[in-house]
Amino acid sequence: MSIIRAIALQNATDTAVATTCGVGTVYDLGAVEDGQTMYAAQHLLTSAISGNNIQFKVYSSSSSGAGFASAGETLRFTFTAYACRVAEWGTPVTGAFGTCQKFWRTQWATSCAAVRKALIVVSRTCT
Repeated sequence: MSIIRAIALQNATDTAVATTCGVGTVYDLGAVEDGQTMYAAQHLLTSAISGNNIQFKVYSSSSSGAGFASAGETLRFTFTAYACRVAEWGTPVTGAFGTCQKFWRTQWATSCAAVRKALIVVSRTCT
């Protein structure tokens, strides 16, 4: 088993996420075939005042125009909310997503409007 190169769904390493909630750009990652596993990781690169957590989620969808909490979206990864610098792997997801779930994006929410730098990536295994 080998892993395909990671795709940055949310790259806020230079320009930080500065809103209380938001939705990332939609990326076409192609069909995930039977037996493939999706992986995701978050890296929070800046800290905030204790209690001012930020939480990222990763969704897949059948539509490239998926919006916030769209009915066609499926929540794939939920990361723990943190205020500190941290790296975390999401629980791997295995299955056949098919061509109907080939669009992926992030969503985030924070308890304050603090400027935060983060990197959210996804990858999958080759069959």
